[in-house]
Amino acid sequence: MVAAGLVLTTMIAMGVGMLVAPLNAISEDVGHLFRFITRAGFFVSPVMWTYEMMLSRASGQWADIIMLNPMVVPLTLVRHGIDGTPLTLEMNHILYSIGFAVLSLYIGAAVFKRWEARVVKYL
Repeated sequence: MVAAGLVLTTMIAMGVGMLVAPLNAISEDVGHLFRFITRAGFFVSPVMWTYEMMLSRASGQWADIIMLNPMVVPLTLVRHGIDGTPLTLEMNHILYSIGFAVLSLYIGAAVFKRWEARVVKYL
């Protein structure tokens, strides 16, 4: 479970990173924006809370909205793999996170490949 969570996290990070890398080469403000987004991400991802805490406090539509965050599943996989507790995630949430990771990696690689030659002059 730990390896699967780390692979999903890596795929999402590489996809988003390659997606915004050309913009970051053009404007340094993108780096500042992503530094802010990363800090805010600690509070909207299960770094500061757990999946089980979310289930006990949020119900219905709010739980579904929280599960749209693609980092919930990988971080929960790693956490459960390390402490040895059984996984209680629904299969549709796992498939959503896998699909998001694959799609973000594919789109990020395509955008990076298309723009890499054009943004070299900004470096």
